[in-house]
Amino acid sequence: MNIVFISCTENYPNSFSANNTKIEYLSRGLIEQGHSVCIIGRINGSTSIENDLNIKSKYGANCFLFTQKGNKIITALKNLYKQLSLLKKIGKKQEENILILDVGFFMTLVIYKICAILFNYKIVHIITEWHEQKKDLWHKNLNIYIYLHLFGYFVDAILPISNSILQHIAHFKKPMLKIPILSEYKPLNNQDASNNQIQFTYCANGGYIRIVSFVLSAMKIVNSHYPKAKLTLILYGREDAINKIRNNIKISGQEQNVEILQDVSQEILFNIYKNSIGLLIPLDPNSIQDQNRFSQKIAEYISTGRPIITSPVGEVKYYFKNIENAIFAKEFKEESYAEAILWVINNPEKARIIGIKGYELGVENFNYKKMAQDMERFISNLIS
Repeated sequence: MNIVFISCTENYPNSFSANNTKIEYLSRGLIEQGHSVCIIGRINGSTSIENDLNIKSKYGANCFLFTQKGNKIITALKNLYKQLSLLKKIGKKQEENILILDVGFFMTLVIYKICAILFNYKIVHIITEWHEQKKDLWHKNLNIYIYLHLFGYFVDAILPISNSILQHIAHFKKPMLKIPILSEYKPLNNQDASNNQIQFTYCANGGYIRIVSFVLSAMKIVNSHYPKAKLTLILYGREDAINKIRNNIKISGQEQNVEILQDVSQEILFNIYKNSIGLLIPLDPNSIQDQNRFSQKIAEYISTGRPIITSPVGEVKYYFKNIENAIFAKEFKEESYAEAILWVINNPEKARIIGIKGYELGVENFNYKKMAQDMERFISNLIS
Protein backbone atom coordinates (compact mmCIF):
# COMPACT_ATOMS: atom_id res chain seq x y z
CA MET A 1 0.00 0.00 0.00
CA ASN A 2 0.96 3.62 -0.55
CA ILE A 3 0.27 5.34 2.79
CA VAL A 4 0.38 9.12 3.20
CA PHE A 5 0.11 10.84 6.59
CA ILE A 6 -0.98 14.45 6.13
CA SER A 7 -1.37 17.22 8.73
CA CYS A 8 -0.65 14.75 11.54
CA THR A 9 2.79 16.09 12.55
CA GLU A 10 4.55 19.31 13.49
CA ASN A 11 7.79 19.86 11.54
CA TYR A 12 8.61 16.13 11.67
CA PRO A 13 11.31 14.76 11.82
CA ASN A 14 13.06 17.99 12.83
CA SER A 15 10.93 18.65 15.92
CA PHE A 16 9.71 16.66 18.91
CA SER A 17 6.08 16.30 19.99
CA ALA A 18 3.72 13.57 21.18
CA ASN A 19 1.97 13.53 17.78
CA ASN A 20 5.29 13.25 15.97
CA THR A 21 6.31 10.32 18.15
CA LYS A 22 3.07 8.42 17.57
CA ILE A 23 3.17 8.93 13.79
CA GLU A 24 6.82 7.89 13.77
CA TYR A 25 5.95 4.59 15.45
CA LEU A 26 3.03 3.97 13.08
CA SER A 27 5.05 4.82 9.97
CA ARG A 28 7.99 2.74 11.19
CA GLY A 29 5.77 -0.28 11.76
CA LEU A 30 4.07 0.06 8.36
CA ILE A 31 7.43 0.39 6.59
CA GLU A 32 8.59 -2.77 8.35
CA GLN A 33 5.44 -4.45 6.97
CA GLY A 34 6.63 -3.53 3.44
CA HIS A 35 4.50 -0.47 2.67
CA SER A 36 5.68 2.88 1.29
CA VAL A 37 5.07 5.82 3.65
CA CYS A 38 5.10 9.59 3.15
CA ILE A 39 4.58 12.16 5.91
CA ILE A 40 3.38 15.61 4.84
CA GLY A 41 3.49 18.39 7.44
CA ARG A 42 0.77 20.83 8.44
CA ILE A 43 -0.10 23.86 6.31
CA ASN A 44 0.85 26.40 9.00
CA GLY A 45 4.50 25.43 8.44
CA SER A 46 7.43 26.13 10.73
CA THR A 47 9.55 29.21 11.38
CA SER A 48 12.49 26.99 12.32
CA ILE A 49 13.30 26.17 8.67
CA GLU A 50 14.25 28.67 5.96
CA ASN A 51 12.90 26.67 3.04
CA ASP A 52 10.58 23.74 2.38
CA LEU A 53 12.31 20.40 2.93
CA ASN A 54 11.99 16.89 1.55
CA ILE A 55 13.96 14.55 3.78
CA LYS A 56 13.88 10.96 4.98
CA SER A 57 13.06 9.96 8.51
CA LYS A 58 15.56 7.64 10.16
CA TYR A 59 13.13 4.77 9.49
CA GLY A 60 12.69 5.51 5.77
CA ALA A 61 9.53 7.63 5.55
CA ASN A 62 9.62 10.36 2.89
CA CYS A 63 8.93 13.60 4.81
CA PHE A 64 7.76 16.94 3.40
CA LEU A 65 8.10 20.00 5.66
CA PHE A 66 6.89 23.53 4.92
CA THR A 67 8.32 26.84 6.04
CA GLN A 68 6.30 29.70 7.54
CA LYS A 69 7.12 33.11 6.11
CA GLY A 70 5.17 36.37 6.14
CA ASN A 71 1.41 36.47 6.56
CA LYS A 72 0.16 33.29 8.25
CA ILE A 73 -3.04 33.04 6.18
CA ILE A 74 -1.23 33.46 2.87
CA THR A 75 1.42 30.97 4.02
CA ALA A 76 -1.27 28.42 4.94
CA LEU A 77 -2.97 28.79 1.54
CA LYS A 78 0.34 28.36 -0.28
CA ASN A 79 1.25 25.32 1.78
CA LEU A 80 -2.21 23.81 1.24
CA TYR A 81 -1.66 24.10 -2.50
CA LYS A 82 1.73 22.39 -2.08
CA GLN A 83 0.09 19.59 -0.07
CA LEU A 84 -2.52 18.95 -2.76
CA SER A 85 0.11 19.00 -5.51
CA LEU A 86 2.09 16.40 -3.56
CA LEU A 87 -0.97 14.19 -3.13
CA LYS A 88 -1.49 14.19 -6.87
CA LYS A 89 2.19 13.52 -7.55
CA ILE A 90 2.78 10.69 -5.08
CA GLY A 91 -0.50 8.86 -5.69
CA LYS A 92 0.26 5.49 -7.30
CA LYS A 93 -2.02 3.92 -9.90
CA GLN A 94 -0.72 0.40 -9.32
CA GLU A 95 -1.14 0.48 -5.52
CA GLU A 96 -3.85 1.22 -2.98
CA ASN A 97 -3.51 4.84 -1.86
CA ILE A 98 -4.38 5.55 1.79
CA LEU A 99 -4.56 9.11 3.15
CA ILE A 100 -4.30 9.26 6.94
CA LEU A 101 -5.07 12.68 8.38
CA ASP A 102 -5.65 14.59 11.62
CA VAL A 103 -6.82 18.03 10.60
CA GLY A 104 -9.13 19.92 12.94
CA PHE A 105 -10.26 22.61 10.47
CA PHE A 106 -13.47 21.69 8.70
CA MET A 107 -12.98 23.44 5.34
CA THR A 108 -9.53 21.88 4.97
CA LEU A 109 -11.09 18.46 5.52
CA VAL A 110 -13.63 19.15 2.76
CA ILE A 111 -10.80 20.07 0.38
CA TYR A 112 -8.92 16.87 1.28
CA LYS A 113 -12.08 14.87 0.59
CA ILE A 114 -12.46 16.34 -2.89
CA CYS A 115 -8.80 15.65 -3.68
CA ALA A 116 -9.07 12.11 -2.31
CA ILE A 117 -11.86 11.43 -4.80
CA LEU A 118 -9.93 13.00 -7.67
CA PHE A 119 -6.62 11.29 -6.87
CA ASN A 120 -8.02 7.91 -5.77
CA TYR A 121 -7.26 7.88 -2.04
CA LYS A 122 -9.17 6.26 0.79
CA ILE A 123 -9.34 8.61 3.80
CA VAL A 124 -8.61 7.35 7.32
CA HIS A 125 -8.96 9.88 10.14
CA ILE A 126 -6.77 9.50 13.21
CA ILE A 127 -8.19 11.29 16.25
CA THR A 128 -6.22 11.69 19.50
CA GLU A 129 -8.03 14.59 21.22
CA TRP A 130 -11.59 15.68 21.98
CA HIS A 131 -11.29 19.45 22.06
CA GLU A 132 -13.15 21.50 24.62
CA GLN A 133 -14.78 24.85 23.90
CA LYS A 134 -12.64 27.89 24.70
CA LYS A 135 -13.90 31.14 26.16
CA ASP A 136 -14.02 34.26 23.96
CA LEU A 137 -12.99 32.35 20.80
CA TRP A 138 -16.38 31.97 19.14
CA HIS A 139 -15.00 31.33 15.63
CA LYS A 140 -12.76 28.53 16.89
CA ASN A 141 -15.59 27.11 18.97
CA LEU A 142 -17.85 27.11 15.90
CA ASN A 143 -15.25 25.23 13.88
CA ILE A 144 -14.71 22.69 16.71
CA TYR A 145 -18.46 22.11 16.99
CA ILE A 146 -18.95 21.64 13.25
CA TYR A 147 -15.85 19.50 12.87
CA LEU A 148 -16.56 17.07 15.70
CA HIS A 149 -20.17 16.62 14.60
CA LEU A 150 -19.50 16.15 10.88
CA PHE A 151 -15.97 14.94 10.17
CA GLY A 152 -16.89 11.25 10.21
CA TYR A 153 -19.15 11.66 7.18
CA PHE A 154 -16.17 12.75 5.06
CA VAL A 155 -13.88 9.79 5.77
CA ASP A 156 -13.81 6.07 5.06
CA ALA A 157 -12.56 4.91 8.47
CA ILE A 158 -11.53 6.32 11.85
CA LEU A 159 -8.66 5.53 14.23
CA PRO A 160 -9.63 6.84 17.71
CA ILE A 161 -7.09 6.75 20.54
CA SER A 162 -9.53 5.96 23.35
CA ASN A 163 -12.77 4.23 24.26
CA SER A 164 -14.26 7.57 25.22
CA ILE A 165 -13.64 9.11 21.79
CA LEU A 166 -14.89 5.92 20.15
CA GLN A 167 -18.19 6.37 21.97
CA HIS A 168 -18.39 10.03 20.91
CA ILE A 169 -18.10 9.10 17.22
CA ALA A 170 -20.02 5.81 17.10
CA HIS A 171 -22.94 7.56 15.37
CA PHE A 172 -20.85 7.98 12.21
CA LYS A 173 -21.10 4.21 11.75
CA LYS A 174 -17.69 4.00 10.08
CA PRO A 175 -15.13 1.19 10.41
CA MET A 176 -12.99 1.92 13.47
CA LEU A 177 -9.79 0.62 14.98
CA LYS A 178 -8.59 1.93 18.31
CA ILE A 179 -4.93 2.95 18.01
CA PRO A 180 -3.69 3.54 21.58
CA ILE A 181 -0.39 4.98 22.73
CA LEU A 182 2.68 3.31 21.19
CA SER A 183 6.31 2.57 21.95
CA GLU A 184 9.09 0.08 21.29
CA TYR A 185 9.51 -2.57 23.98
CA LYS A 186 13.05 -3.84 24.10
CA PRO A 187 14.02 -6.55 26.61
CA LEU A 188 14.60 -5.13 30.07
CA ASN A 189 18.07 -5.33 31.52
CA ASN A 190 19.05 -4.51 35.10
CA GLN A 191 16.11 -2.69 36.68
CA ASP A 192 18.06 -0.98 39.42
CA ALA A 193 18.75 2.69 38.70
CA SER A 194 22.38 3.21 37.77
CA ASN A 195 22.84 5.79 40.52
CA ASN A 196 21.67 6.21 44.07
CA GLN A 197 19.85 9.50 43.48
CA ILE A 198 16.19 9.96 44.33
CA GLN A 199 15.23 11.21 40.89
CA PHE A 200 11.81 11.67 39.33
CA THR A 201 11.05 12.80 35.79
CA TYR A 202 8.24 14.63 34.05
CA CYS A 203 8.26 15.16 30.27
CA ALA A 204 5.77 17.64 28.82
CA ASN A 205 5.05 20.52 26.48
CA GLY A 206 6.14 23.74 28.14
CA GLY A 207 2.76 25.20 27.25
CA TYR A 208 1.16 23.10 30.01
CA ILE A 209 2.24 25.67 32.60
CA ARG A 210 -0.63 24.85 34.98
CA ILE A 211 0.30 21.15 35.15
CA VAL A 212 4.04 21.82 35.34
CA SER A 213 3.37 24.20 38.25
CA PHE A 214 1.25 21.48 39.86
CA VAL A 215 4.18 19.04 39.63
CA LEU A 216 6.59 21.62 41.04
CA SER A 217 4.29 22.24 44.02
CA ALA A 218 4.03 18.50 44.70
CA MET A 219 7.80 18.18 44.51
CA LYS A 220 8.29 21.04 46.96
CA ILE A 221 6.25 19.06 49.51
CA VAL A 222 8.43 15.99 48.81
CA ASN A 223 11.59 18.05 49.37
CA SER A 224 10.37 19.07 52.81
CA HIS A 225 10.73 15.35 53.72
CA TYR A 226 13.62 14.43 51.40
CA PRO A 227 15.74 17.52 50.62
CA LYS A 228 17.92 15.57 48.18
CA ALA A 229 15.06 14.34 45.98
CA LYS A 230 15.43 15.65 42.41
CA LEU A 231 13.00 16.39 39.60
CA THR A 232 14.04 16.42 35.96
CA LEU A 233 11.70 18.39 33.70
CA ILE A 234 12.10 17.51 30.03
CA LEU A 235 10.32 20.30 28.19
CA TYR A 236 9.59 21.03 24.56
CA GLY A 237 7.51 23.68 22.83
CA ARG A 238 7.55 27.47 22.90
CA GLU A 239 10.60 29.05 24.49
CA ASP A 240 8.63 31.86 26.14
CA ALA A 241 6.52 29.31 28.04
CA ILE A 242 9.60 27.37 29.12
CA ASN A 243 11.27 30.58 30.30
CA LYS A 244 8.19 31.31 32.42
CA ILE A 245 8.61 27.90 34.06
CA ARG A 246 12.30 28.65 34.70
CA ASN A 247 11.30 31.90 36.40
CA ASN A 248 8.68 30.10 38.53
CA ILE A 249 11.34 27.62 39.70
CA LYS A 250 13.64 30.47 40.66
CA ILE A 251 10.90 32.33 42.54
CA SER A 252 9.89 29.19 44.46
CA GLY A 253 13.50 28.49 45.45
CA GLN A 254 13.62 25.07 43.76
CA GLU A 255 16.68 25.62 41.57
CA GLN A 256 18.77 23.10 43.54
CA ASN A 257 16.18 20.34 43.17
CA VAL A 258 14.77 20.86 39.68
CA GLU A 259 16.61 20.56 36.37
CA ILE A 260 15.15 21.54 33.01
CA LEU A 261 16.36 19.76 29.89
CA GLN A 262 15.48 20.55 26.27
CA ASP A 263 16.26 19.10 22.85
CA VAL A 264 17.53 15.80 24.23
CA SER A 265 18.01 12.85 21.89
CA GLN A 266 15.75 9.84 22.22
CA GLU A 267 18.65 7.80 23.60
CA ILE A 268 19.35 10.35 26.34
CA LEU A 269 15.62 10.74 27.03
CA PHE A 270 15.13 7.03 27.67
CA ASN A 271 18.30 6.86 29.78
CA ILE A 272 16.85 9.61 31.98
CA TYR A 273 13.66 7.57 32.37
CA LYS A 274 15.64 4.45 33.26
CA ASN A 275 17.63 6.34 35.90
CA SER A 276 14.49 7.68 37.56
CA ILE A 277 12.69 5.87 40.36
CA GLY A 278 9.32 7.26 39.26
CA LEU A 279 7.84 8.92 36.16
CA LEU A 280 5.13 11.54 36.55
CA ILE A 281 2.04 11.89 34.36
CA PRO A 282 -0.56 14.04 36.19
CA LEU A 283 -4.10 13.76 34.77
CA ASP A 284 -6.93 16.09 35.75
CA PRO A 285 -10.32 14.33 36.16
CA ASN A 286 -12.07 17.67 35.49
CA SER A 287 -10.33 18.18 32.12
CA ILE A 288 -12.36 17.16 29.07
CA GLN A 289 -9.10 16.53 27.21
CA ASP A 290 -7.70 14.25 29.92
CA GLN A 291 -11.00 12.38 30.08
CA ASN A 292 -10.81 11.58 26.36
CA ARG A 293 -7.16 11.45 25.39
CA PHE A 294 -4.41 8.94 26.19
CA SER A 295 -1.00 10.44 26.80
CA GLN A 296 1.60 9.05 24.39
CA LYS A 297 4.18 9.65 27.10
CA ILE A 298 2.77 6.77 29.18
CA ALA A 299 3.74 4.16 26.57
CA GLU A 300 7.30 5.50 26.46
CA TYR A 301 7.56 5.73 30.25
CA ILE A 302 6.54 2.13 30.89
CA SER A 303 8.77 0.80 28.09
CA THR A 304 11.71 1.52 30.42
CA GLY A 305 10.29 -0.59 33.25
CA ARG A 306 9.90 2.38 35.59
CA PRO A 307 6.68 2.96 37.58
CA ILE A 308 4.34 5.75 36.55
CA ILE A 309 2.65 8.07 39.06
CA THR A 310 -0.69 9.23 37.69
CA SER A 311 -4.49 9.31 38.19
CA PRO A 312 -7.18 6.84 37.01
CA VAL A 313 -8.55 9.28 34.44
CA GLY A 314 -9.77 8.51 30.94
CA GLU A 315 -8.12 5.60 29.18
CA VAL A 316 -5.71 4.96 32.08
CA LYS A 317 -8.42 3.29 34.16
CA TYR A 318 -9.05 0.68 31.43
CA TYR A 319 -5.45 -0.57 31.51
CA PHE A 320 -3.78 0.24 34.82
CA LYS A 321 -4.45 -0.79 38.43
CA ASN A 322 -3.16 0.96 41.51
CA ILE A 323 -0.16 -0.67 43.23
CA GLU A 324 -0.16 -3.36 40.55
CA ASN A 325 1.22 -1.75 37.39
CA ALA A 326 0.99 1.96 38.30
CA ILE A 327 0.82 4.24 41.35
CA PHE A 328 -2.35 6.35 41.56
CA ALA A 329 -2.60 9.58 43.50
CA LYS A 330 -5.71 9.53 45.71
CA GLU A 331 -6.88 12.93 44.42
CA PHE A 332 -5.81 15.49 41.85
CA LYS A 333 -4.10 17.60 44.47
CA GLU A 334 -0.46 18.51 44.99
CA GLU A 335 -0.54 16.86 48.42
CA SER A 336 -1.86 13.58 46.98
CA TYR A 337 0.79 13.47 44.25
CA ALA A 338 3.44 14.27 46.85
CA GLU A 339 2.11 11.38 48.93
CA ALA A 340 2.38 9.03 45.93
CA ILE A 341 5.94 10.20 45.22
CA LEU A 342 6.87 9.65 48.86
CA TRP A 343 5.38 6.15 48.68
CA VAL A 344 7.78 5.32 45.83
CA ILE A 345 10.74 6.65 47.81
CA ASN A 346 9.77 4.62 50.88
CA ASN A 347 8.91 1.42 48.99
CA PRO A 348 11.66 1.02 46.37
CA GLU A 349 11.30 -2.74 45.84
CA LYS A 350 7.51 -2.62 45.48
CA ALA A 351 7.86 0.33 43.10
CA ARG A 352 10.43 -1.59 41.02
CA ILE A 353 8.05 -4.55 40.63
CA ILE A 354 5.20 -2.19 39.68
CA GLY A 355 7.45 -0.76 36.97
CA ILE A 356 8.10 -4.23 35.56
CA LYS A 357 4.36 -5.02 35.59
CA GLY A 358 3.74 -1.78 33.71
CA TYR A 359 6.32 -2.81 31.12
CA GLU A 360 4.59 -6.18 30.68
CA LEU A 361 1.28 -4.38 30.15
CA GLY A 362 2.92 -2.23 27.48
CA VAL A 363 4.37 -5.24 25.65
CA GLU A 364 0.88 -6.69 25.43
CA ASN A 365 -1.06 -3.55 24.50
CA PHE A 366 1.15 -0.74 23.21
CA ASN A 367 3.85 -2.40 21.10
CA TYR A 368 4.11 -0.49 17.81
CA LYS A 369 4.98 -3.66 15.86
CA LYS A 370 1.78 -5.41 16.90
CA MET A 371 -0.32 -2.31 16.24
CA ALA A 372 1.16 -1.88 12.75
CA GLN A 373 0.06 -5.44 11.95
CA ASP A 374 -3.45 -4.72 13.27
CA MET A 375 -3.57 -1.52 11.24
CA GLU A 376 -2.43 -3.31 8.08
CA ARG A 377 -5.25 -5.87 8.46
CA PHE A 378 -7.77 -3.12 9.16
CA ILE A 379 -6.85 -1.11 6.05
CA SER A 380 -6.71 -4.26 3.91
CA ASN A 381 -10.30 -5.05 4.92
CA LEU A 382 -11.26 -1.44 4.16
CA ILE A 383 -10.03 -1.58 0.58
CA SER A 384 -11.01 -5.18 -0.23
